Parts: sequence; C-alpha cells; structure tokens
Amino acid sequence: AGDAGPDAVAPCTDPDGGPPAVEFAPITTTLTAPVEVTENAGALYVLEQGGRVLRVSPTDGKVSVMLDVSSIIVSGGESGLLGMAFHPKFAQNGFVYFYYTIPFATQPPPAGFVFQSLLVRYHSNDLGMTLDPSSAHPILTIDQPYSNHNGGTVLFGKDGFLYLSLGDGGHANDPHGNGQNLKTWLAKILRIDVNKKEN
Repeated sequence: AGDAGPDAVAPCTDPDGGPPAVEFAPITTTLTAPVEVTENAGALYVLEQGGRVLRVSPTDGKVSVMLDVSSIIVSGGESGLLGMAFHPKFAQNGFVYFYYTIPFATQPPPAGFVFQSLLVRYHSNDLGMTLDPSSAHPILTIDQPYSNHNGGTVLFGKDGFLYLSLGDGGHANDPHGNGQNLKTWLAKILRIDVNKKEN
C-alpha cells in the first residue's frame, strides 16, 4: 500500500493501542422470530414475523406491544410481518407504514395465487407508544403466486418517497420471468409518493 494521504483517518484503537473494544449487552430476551429492528425518538421497534410490533426501551429493556396484526396476516416460511417505516414527519402526522402478507378476502384463492402482500399505513395517537388498529389504510396490494420470495424492505429516502422492495413472487429461479417483466411489480423496487394520501 502507498503512503496515506493528508486526509486519511487513523484506524480506531483503544488507549492501549490495541483494536477497539466492543461490548455487547442483551436488551431483551422475549422476542419470537424477529425480522427487523428500527429506531424512532430513542426507542427501538422490533417486528416479529408472526405479527407483533414491539416497542423496546434501550435503557431498561421494557417491552410493550405497539401493534398486533397476527390475527389478520399469513405468516411462516418467508411470509408474515416483513417491513416497517416511520414517516419522516412522524412527530407531526403519526404515520407508520408496514408490509405484510394477508389471505385473500375470499377462499380459496384465485387460481395461480396463494395470498397477497399489503403495504398499509397506520396512525399513532400517542407518539409511537401504540398504533390504532382501526386506522389501517391500504396503499398497495400485490397478488403472490407462491408463498416465498416476498421481499419486504420498507424505507423512506431523503427525497421523501417511500421505497418498497418486492421479491420475484416465489418458487425457484423466477419461473414467471418477473425480474425481466416491466408489466409486473414483482421483482422490483417501487418508489411511492405516499404524501398524496396523507389526507
């Protein structure tokens, strides 16, 4: 390697000159199949695949249920409660977005599909302690041909748009060619202007 430039940053070391010391401490041991952890206003929020959203205090480990959608979703394998994002203006509007898998309203499902994926908005009336289950506002519904490859990451970009990643719909080797098909939302990253739906 060549000489470091004038703007190079020295590697982090502890006072004794060794590698940096890192300590891990458990916050809680009460989680079941956690799939994501996000933070808002100093609290941690943990998604459990089965449908619970838990609010965890990082200081004392106290756990409370923010939302429980276990009775309305399909979970197991690669399905369930898969993504969560706080609106950038959550402190003002109380909006939180989720992505999860749900059964079709009518059973059996239509031929060629097993269930649906739903992007949905909820509202908090108490600054993130809980979410009002009756406030559920569907944004986007996607029919899923197989039970796996559901995707699920939900994030807000610096541009204020919500980004949702969708899997290719499942099975193996993308049998429907969704990754190369611009006429389907499957196997895509969607950029959504959710702010038009705030009112």
